[in-house]
Amino acid sequence: MLNFPEELKELFKKDNTSAETRKSLRLIFFDDKSDSLYPAENLYPEESLFPAEHGVPWIAIENDRIESESLNITETLSSSDDIEFGSCEASKLEITVFDVVENLTGKEFMLVLKIGEYELEMGYYTVESYVRQSNRRKRKITAYDRMRKFNTDVSTWYNDLTFPMTLKTFRNSLCEYIGVTQSSASLILDDMEISKTVDPSKLSGLDVMKAICQINGCFGHFDKTGSFKYIQLQQTGLYPSEELFPAESLYPSEFGSDGMDVEVISKYSQPMTYEDYLVNGISGLQIRQQEGDVGASVGDGDNAYIIEGNFLVYGKDANTLLSIAQSILPQISGRAYRPASLKTNFLPWVEIGDALRVITRNDIVETFCMKREVKGIQAMSDTFTSTGSETREESFGIENQIIQLEGKTAVIIKSVDEVSATVTDLKNYTEAQFKITAESITAEVTRAKGAEGELSSKITQTATEIRSEVTDKTNGLQSQITQQAGQIALKVSQGDVTNQLNSELKITGNSIALTTGHFTIDSKNMKLDASGNATFSGTVSGAAISGGTISGSSITGVSINIDDFFVCDSQEVQIGGFETSYAYGRDIFQSQDGQCGISASASKAGKLWIWAGYNSASDYDFMVNNAGSVYCRNGVHADDFYPTSYQKSVVYWIDWLYDAVQSLS
Repeated sequence: MLNFPEELKELFKKDNTSAETRKSLRLIFFDDKSDSLYPAENLYPEESLFPAEHGVPWIAIENDRIESESLNITETLSSSDDIEFGSCEASKLEITVFDVVENLTGKEFMLVLKIGEYELEMGYYTVESYVRQSNRRKRKITAYDRMRKFNTDVSTWYNDLTFPMTLKTFRNSLCEYIGVTQSSASLILDDMEISKTVDPSKLSGLDVMKAICQINGCFGHFDKTGSFKYIQLQQTGLYPSEELFPAESLYPSEFGSDGMDVEVISKYSQPMTYEDYLVNGISGLQIRQQEGDVGASVGDGDNAYIIEGNFLVYGKDANTLLSIAQSILPQISGRAYRPASLKTNFLPWVEIGDALRVITRNDIVETFCMKREVKGIQAMSDTFTSTGSETREESFGIENQIIQLEGKTAVIIKSVDEVSATVTDLKNYTEAQFKITAESITAEVTRAKGAEGELSSKITQTATEIRSEVTDKTNGLQSQITQQAGQIALKVSQGDVTNQLNSELKITGNSIALTTGHFTIDSKNMKLDASGNATFSGTVSGAAISGGTISGSSITGVSINIDDFFVCDSQEVQIGGFETSYAYGRDIFQSQDGQCGISASASKAGKLWIWAGYNSASDYDFMVNNAGSVYCRNGVHADDFYPTSYQKSVVYWIDWLYDAVQSLS
């Protein structure tokens, strides 16, 4: 609340019926930047600080060129239904002028109000639109105060800062970059260390200032001198407990419980409206990074305020966040008030955010100036409005539109659909999540750090299976283990979906199946390389071996089959079209059709049989029996086949075979 002398206040409270209460406006436009006429609002409006000359104005629009009663100024602390700390909202001015030919669009002006012998600064505004009216002499000015200067990209400024720094240094640097002055203020967290927590390619100056105000439990507003002011919502006069009021000892005082002035209003226009309920004071505070985040909490949760996604506290540990919350809570707690709306004479010493006490016939209404609308000139009036629910719904403060570089969260979600806990460390690029639903239990850990790409591991449990997965997205690798009641499956994949290499092992109750590109073994007793070469140090035993090459000291088993060319079992050996067996009391090696062969028997004289072209006992091409007789088709016959000497046998049979062939030809 501005420090106005009582005689000046009385002029505004009086009806406009005399020369001393007559009002006039003046719009002063300058080519160069305009500064406040008063160094500090607590000195205002002493005579020595009355408006001084800025130099020659570019243009001054006097009251005679301003349409009667056309002034409309709207100031808002927080436009949401419930109080939203951190709000920084521009004030809007509308006024109609005539016979002004200069193009005022984009020009800043100072609004000056004169009453009696006093001149008052009413704020600095920049023309956004300058629209000709149906009466061609008239133009309507729509202008906004200096808050609009914050609607600019400050990413270059932020990225060029040298961190760490204090919050005070941080906000001073921002205002200097934007080109605005600040009213003198000490914020509760001015000494808090600020680190670089975001890496923005685009960053709104307004979002930064909102974050500064929010974490200090205050609001941003430009005062009538054009300086940025940090507004602390003051206490009302209901103390120490509104439940005990109106006991005589607790009757509203002239001051709030924080010692600040409360404006008492007893004269107002009808109807005045107000709610039957009080907006309960804030009883607790939670600072968190996102919805569900445990964050840090102080006070009780019956009517708690939530600060969510404020980038200035990203990466703070739990103890630091708790200390911050403990500092903020006294700045925002309590502040019970009654939503109301009333119209009264213009009260220029009342500022947005001030506490108001309205004396009605039946009640004393404690409220705040959350929104004010100033209308008219001679019949200048103030309309004060406050809104709010009896109990706060969950509120998250400023919008979180800034990409995080550093932050820690612990998010717990409890609903009928799921119970989950997620812990995130953005500085180390890690996140772990545990989630329970009616259908499954899932645990997952991920890491995504620079060139390393994204790595993750996940375990999922349902009623029918348990699956564990490890994924390397950068290299296109994934491994899985799936356990079901009837099988265990192991799988390793490489590549994308369209060009994937897989290795898979399935174990069931009666089988083990392996699917892969190359299977290798390197052990002390056996080796198998990617080309299929195998080495065994012991015995190979089994029902059958087919194909390729077998090497080793021994092979033991029931049968061997190599491409149906070499077949061996306990009864016979087959080589190509020939087979070996034991029959008729002798060992036999013959063709499978029996046409030719050789056999021997240790119990028979001569021991040897040789035959070719054999069809039956009377149909053959050639035969040597164990009696030593030689038979050939067409009557060739020789007895006493077995000579007494090996040398004679060879010579004899060479000659004999030659003669036999000759006779056949």
